Amino acid sequence: MATRKKTKNKSRRLQSAIRLMRSRRRLSACILMTTALGGCEVQCQNEVLDTLASPRGDYVAVTFARNCGATTGQNTQVSIVPAHADIKDCAGNALAVDGRPPLRLQWRADGQLVISGAGNARAFKKQGEASGVAITYE
Repeated sequence: MATRKKTKNKSRRLQSAIRLMRSRRRLSACILMTTALGGCEVQCQNEVLDTLASPRGDYVAVTFARNCGATTGQNTQVSIVPAHADIKDCAGNALAVDGRPPLRLQWRADGQLVISGAGNARAFKKQGEASGVAITYE
């Protein structure tokens, strides 16, 4: 009877350990997916080229060059962020284009941004809205 009880306890501990390992694996997978989908990559660095505050100062449009190492070409990106936020080394949430076209940003209103100057540059991302701000392209 004592042997049976010990075996039962070992079995319960083993099952608990397996559940813990599975939950840790799920948590690790969630963290990895969140980082990948969020666009922040440790190996990429942003060089801010220009910033433009919205008329009321609630938002900032940031134009930056993104460098992800020797295997990627030059690209220019735009993020719209709350005035107090930092873009860190995250990818642009509004626009990402190949090369270094002379992008021009203009606020029409606090919630409306116009981006021009991309010309024929290949766009990897071209959003119509970011951070609650409507974006138009000319």
